[in-house]
Amino acid sequence: MSRPEACILGNSHIVAIRDGWPCVPSFADLWEPTFFSIPSNLMAELRLENKRLIPHDLRASNMLETTSGGLAYVEVSRFGLFLLAGMFIHFRRILNIYRTHAMDAASAGVRDLISPAAVAAVAEAQIRASSAYHVTILLREVTAAPILLLPEPLVSETVLTLPAERSRWTDPSIAATHEIYMDVVLRLFSTLNVRVCQQPEATLASGVFTKAGFSAGAVRILKNRTYKPGEDVYHMNGDYGAAALGNCRLEAAPG
Repeated sequence: MSRPEACILGNSHIVAIRDGWPCVPSFADLWEPTFFSIPSNLMAELRLENKRLIPHDLRASNMLETTSGGLAYVEVSRFGLFLLAGMFIHFRRILNIYRTHAMDAASAGVRDLISPAAVAAVAEAQIRASSAYHVTILLREVTAAPILLLPEPLVSETVLTLPAERSRWTDPSIAATHEIYMDVVLRLFSTLNVRVCQQPEATLASGVFTKAGFSAGAVRILKNRTYKPGEDVYHMNGDYGAAALGNCRLEAAPG
């Protein structure tokens, strides 16, 4: 008996999910996966036509075809499950609000005088502009199938060894900013009946980083459609992909 099909769509972070998939029986044993990947900046070129996600960009079409094994578009009705990986759901860019809008209170020695409401408003605007939100809106026009969202992983703790990045990632506002950001992610995607799979506790370092072991040997898809081995503070390996998938729970098995 053939297994129902799952569409895994994402940007470069999809590689960790692909490599971790065989290690998670609740997915590997029950679903036949097809992986589609294009860079986030090309996701906006996806259009819904005749219940298909079709890229209006030759580069995006070539990427889909290469990563999926020959499919240049997504036939939505073919799939009983959709898993969106990465796709600009991360809070790194929102940290810039503290650089551009924070006010110093010299007498009190306090820097981050920005209200949580202001941070949440910026987060909502960024999330609504993300490729994950764009694709979800398109899918929900034509399917009620389960959609799982795996946000981009938190940056690897190895970032703290990089002098140019260390100050940004030791800012005391990081934990609170991430909490606000994820609250907005959960709120927005819940209205679209999307289950957000948050990063597993076992992969976290100090609550706001990913443990270094999960970024060792990370692989990402480059724009020329080849793979780049080596360590990357933003991309994770198959061990992380397996942990992230294992933290996702479907309401019921397919059938």
